[in-house]
Amino acid sequence: MRLDEYLREELMRHNLLQHTGPILIIDLSRRTSLSKEDYVFRQIWERIEDEACRAIFGSNLIEDAGAGFDYTANICRQILRGNPVDVVDQEYPKLSIESRQIGGKTNGPDIIRIRREIIQHAHAFSWAIDKIVFSGMPWTENIVKTIHAILYAGMADDDVVPGEYRAGDHPIAAKYTDPKTGKAKITRFIHPRSVPSYMANWVENLNRDIQRAESGVPFDPYDLSAKHYHHFINIHPFGDGNGRTSRIILNCLVAKFAGHLIPIGEDENEKNEFLGIAVRGAKKYYEEDDEVHLDEQKGHREVARLIMRKSARSLNRM
Repeated sequence: MRLDEYLREELMRHNLLQHTGPILIIDLSRRTSLSKEDYVFRQIWERIEDEACRAIFGSNLIEDAGAGFDYTANICRQILRGNPVDVVDQEYPKLSIESRQIGGKTNGPDIIRIRREIIQHAHAFSWAIDKIVFSGMPWTENIVKTIHAILYAGMADDDVVPGEYRAGDHPIAAKYTDPKTGKAKITRFIHPRSVPSYMANWVENLNRDIQRAESGVPFDPYDLSAKHYHHFINIHPFGDGNGRTSRIILNCLVAKFAGHLIPIGEDENEKNEFLGIAVRGAKKYYEEDDEVHLDEQKGHREVARLIMRKSARSLNRM
């Protein structure tokens, strides 16, 4: 029997044939993944799990956080399946050896932080997918703050409060060194005083576009996702963790409207490509901000092309 015929029978068995869509199939796959009878749905969910692990690993790699893929994936799968994972356990020596092999620090606090970066990222990713994609909650500033609060829980950084926008009188900047030329480029972000108003507008515009999409107006899911990712990352509302939060948001939007996930930054070459796109996107963002109508802005187009290319690879693996 062909896969599509079997899937059709499974949908009929669950009375979903007339009302199905990618999100219902994914959610059904998640809920029946432990059943020996629903082989097709179990396989779908296992492949989605694999892509989620890749997304979390790649997002951490971009920020020089976390550990190697196999170690990351083992933790992520446990969390995605609802199993408890301790910050310190018997895998401590294994992570210490892995950190040493990739040139990382190996003392106790550093190793614990590396493990916590993976655990909290997986918890934040899982929570966001559950609330936004499966439960259909609308985007709010509190939703975004909760994602960041989960992501950054337990991190001992004096200048970062989990779930709170950055404050102070000085804007923050990010430094990127082009691996080909060796030249450093500085990207500056919105001043802290402007963050609340920018975030309020971001949420309003995102929900407007979602409502428009759900009303049946034709739209490109990758362009919509890239557009709102692009605006969020250039607002940079938190003291740290903006990149990882932004890619969780991106994956929620792609999952909701395209039915799959987007791992980005799976190796050093892809990491450098992505960071270069981010620098160019930031320059375009400030050129267009308050100068070009939101629906006519093009600063997100390069990252949208990357997302579409990555989508093809992700869908092929699935």
